[in-house]
Amino acid sequence: MTTALVTASTSSLPMELIQRYGIELIPFTIQFVDGNLRESEDVSLDEFYRRLVHEDVIPTTAPSSAGQFINYFRQHPADDIIVIHVGSMLSQSYANAMQAASRVQGRMIYNIDSRQFALGTGLLVLEAAEAMANGASAAAVVSQIEHQIPNIMTVASLETVRYLRLSGRLGRIGAMAASLLGIYPILGLDRKGQAEMVGRARSRADSLTMMIQQAKDFVGKAKIRRMGILHTNVQAEAETFAKQVAEHFPGIPLLISDAGPVLAVHGGPGALGISVLREEA
Repeated sequence: MTTALVTASTSSLPMELIQRYGIELIPFTIQFVDGNLRESEDVSLDEFYRRLVHEDVIPTTAPSSAGQFINYFRQHPADDIIVIHVGSMLSQSYANAMQAASRVQGRMIYNIDSRQFALGTGLLVLEAAEAMANGASAAAVVSQIEHQIPNIMTVASLETVRYLRLSGRLGRIGAMAASLLGIYPILGLDRKGQAEMVGRARSRADSLTMMIQQAKDFVGKAKIRRMGILHTNVQAEAETFAKQVAEHFPGIPLLISDAGPVLAVHGGPGALGISVLREEA
């Protein structure tokens, strides 16, 4: 029996880890005015960020359609397929894959709604990859990940609310008010995986301090399994922030990763955040 581990390109994992564990990526589509590009395949990060900042119309994003998932599942050689999706409240990816799976016979397809985004999803994918590498069955991996979902938190501080407003992810009035007041919004997810504002800071430094405290409050007395820093095109600042985080969580390895085009379209360049997976509370 063979098992494939699949996730979307939005999971923000470095290519080195994707290749090490044989994780398969299904790309989201970045829809520019002059054509569509597949995330992680058709456009480099440098080129994407250049276009995002300089073009008058920001692009939109789209997951694979149900039809594309059907073709992918039918053509896949594995006996079992585990797909860990970005949260279903944030994207149609999970719904499309569930629809596709109902029309494909001859193999087990496990679609998991991570109720997370970016590196939050990515940390769960790494958990699944290591479990599979240690010989766990597909069913055991799925059970493990589903139990871990309530124990992961992702928060991100945005440098600008312009992209949230233009992409429709935040009400226009709320975005304009935040901009006028000079607020740095901190976004997170509720228990259902719906995006919400979980903090507001008057400065970038204050927003970073606030996110560290939110991570500490979430972890409490539990042990940390994995932790990472996500960003959109601010690698140097992410590395500095990682050092600050490490002072509060000594001995915890920190994965630093660019969250990529899909998050940047909605949150803009300059986003910086934390994902943390704790032991079961």
